[in-house]
Amino acid sequence: MRKTSLLCFMLSSVSFCLSQNIPDNRKCIPYLINNKGGENRIYIQDPHVEDTLKIVFRTMVHFEHPLSETEKPIVVKAVEIKRLEIISKVVQQRTDLLACTPFTSPLERYIKDLCSAKLTYWYIYQPYKELPGAEIINGREQIVMGGILYLVPETCKLKRTIQ
Repeated sequence: MRKTSLLCFMLSSVSFCLSQNIPDNRKCIPYLINNKGGENRIYIQDPHVEDTLKIVFRTMVHFEHPLSETEKPIVVKAVEIKRLEIISKVVQQRTDLLACTPFTSPLERYIKDLCSAKLTYWYIYQPYKELPGAEIINGREQIVMGGILYLVPETCKLKRTIQ
């Protein structure tokens, strides 16, 4: 009897722990695959940022199978950041974070790591079945996408931000 109850307890604990890894909070992931013209502005409030920064990005998303194979599920194999450029709104300056090899400040490294992590996560969980122009990219195992996001200070009052 003890072995049976111990086994049941272990199986239920493992399934509960594994279910916690599934991202069910998808409302925190911005819709990026059809944001032509920047209709949906993406703002990230951060305590380390003192000035509003415009981040221009370009990513390449690699898939397990070509998108033309509609019978197979769409699985993202990798997300590669191709462009990550800071444009300061106050100080007229552009900084290409991918070309910085030593970073001039710890803030640049922080912004690069923050944006890379968020973009990678967001692009993994995009609804690629809704991808517009799928007939153009059929047969390919990767697509290039991009956009703009804004890093704003925490003191900035916004209606809606993504954490």
